[in-house]
Amino acid sequence: MGQANIRAVNKTVKALKLDENGRYAANIELLRTLARQMDAAGDDPSTRLSAAFLSALKDIQRSSQVVVQVQQEERRRELNDDERREIRDTAKAAATSAGEPDNWVDYLPDWLDDFERYLIEVL
Repeated sequence: MGQANIRAVNKTVKALKLDENGRYAANIELLRTLARQMDAAGDDPSTRLSAAFLSALKDIQRSSQVVVQVQQEERRRELNDDERREIRDTAKAAATSAGEPDNWVDYLPDWLDDFERYLIEVL
């Protein structure tokens, strides 16, 4: 009895970080159970077992696409937050060095909203 399928499933789940969130726990457990059964069946798994295993693999693939999209969205938000901080710091430094009053904060939120809309369009 080999363990190629269960090892491959565990590597995939770990690489895609699907087990960090309980959202996919049922799919992952089903896939692991089917992988163990495939390993136990050796070179002669039943057609139904093979079909169920392939179907579960497709479900995990779809799940991984969602996870990647969420990670990309989180990263984009982080970049926007970093850019906002940088813009804020630059604007404050410019206003302070120019001897202007420290009321630049009143105008910054409107400008940031416009800049955020621009970034969303560009990205």
